[in-house]
Amino acid sequence: MTFKHTLYHNIRQLIKRSILPLAVMTLVFAVTFAVSVNYRVESLKLRERDHLQILKENSSRIMQRSVLNLYRIMNASEIKAYTENPSPEALRTAAEHLLSQASLHPEFDQLRLLNMKGLEVIRVNRGSDGIPLLVERGDLQDKSDRYYFRDAVDSGTGRIYVSRFDLNIEQGQIERPLKPMIRFSTVLTDSRGKAEAVFILNLLGREILEAYSSLEALNSMHRSREYLIDSEGYYLKHEDHGLAWAFMYEDRRSMNLPARDALLWDRMQNNSEDQFMHRGELITFSRIHPLAEFSPRKYPAGRLSDSGPRMVQRSDYHWYAMTRVQNSELRALRRGPLLLGLFIYSMVLALNLFLNWKWVTADTENRELAEQRQQTIIELNAAISQIRTLEGLLPVCSHCRKVRDDDGYWQQVDEYLVKKTDIQFSHGICQSCAEKIYGQEKWFRDE
Repeated sequence: MTFKHTLYHNIRQLIKRSILPLAVMTLVFAVTFAVSVNYRVESLKLRERDHLQILKENSSRIMQRSVLNLYRIMNASEIKAYTENPSPEALRTAAEHLLSQASLHPEFDQLRLLNMKGLEVIRVNRGSDGIPLLVERGDLQDKSDRYYFRDAVDSGTGRIYVSRFDLNIEQGQIERPLKPMIRFSTVLTDSRGKAEAVFILNLLGREILEAYSSLEALNSMHRSREYLIDSEGYYLKHEDHGLAWAFMYEDRRSMNLPARDALLWDRMQNNSEDQFMHRGELITFSRIHPLAEFSPRKYPAGRLSDSGPRMVQRSDYHWYAMTRVQNSELRALRRGPLLLGLFIYSMVLALNLFLNWKWVTADTENRELAEQRQQTIIELNAAISQIRTLEGLLPVCSHCRKVRDDDGYWQQVDEYLVKKTDIQFSHGICQSCAEKIYGQEKWFRDE
């Protein structure tokens, strides 16, 4: 067999031996890859849902804690004394109480007491160094035009008004650096139920937003983005600072989610929570009602007075927490198992082809050796079949040179050899015998 024919035969045998293992290995790789990718994607989805649950619980905890503190402050004897008799002495005592409360609660940016006309009578500000200060009387402001004052008054007594999550404004300008704020307002009454003042607590919103930033840092491996969106579709937390707090700026009022992605906003409006693929991205969102489960009846009776507001405005107060995993990150999530699988697949495939090639070439060599051995045996048998040998003593007549066979008969040597071997004789005459026999003949001498 020529080298070309041998190589062709080996390749055919290699294909025959490798096709079944290759098919099985491909199937195993495909199933393993699908399972691995599905596990990673489902783990990502579960992680996103867990993160949103953490954000919801954190937001609710902060808001409900603030409402509870508001209850405690407004039911303090110093505040009640002022609503019963708004004298200078009662005003001073109430101011000292608010200053002490601001010192105890670093999450409070401002504590204010306004008269029913919207004029500040007490104001405690937290300075840039974090220390609360009592504002001088000459620096007190008129807040009668601010929505949170008007809405608190319009809500009437017995209710706490919670403002939208927005930026703090001082002297008609957005405060710099930006200071996210939530205001809790309630109308204070005297013992006869007459409205005497409006108490406003300004909660710093950074604690709520920092929770989103912290989770975003934890998600840096997959670069998941966290967003906080208010009930009107405006971003309160967004990596693009131009989109955050857009409703606070006249030229950005159209930069909200309904205008940017009406389909997504419509789905968020119709579902309290959901997780789905949207434009190649994994979107997870959940509606947050931070005050939905709050009730002062949960707390010990001695902590809260029976007087004062017992209803918290909460029926339509909500935000949306949303996470977004970009398509590039989802592809990267699949790329890891794919590259690892392809590496293992190629290594196993190479090993399989190598071992099969070694087996095929060895088998071919063994077959060729077997064929050569069989041919040699055939040739040897043919040669042996043509050879017949004589062994032992052969009796020869010392006079006539005849030989005796096994049966005791005397035969000419040539007859005996023809009988015992495959030798064939052709008769002739040697020169010596020819001279003895024909030496006297004239024709012999003439030659």
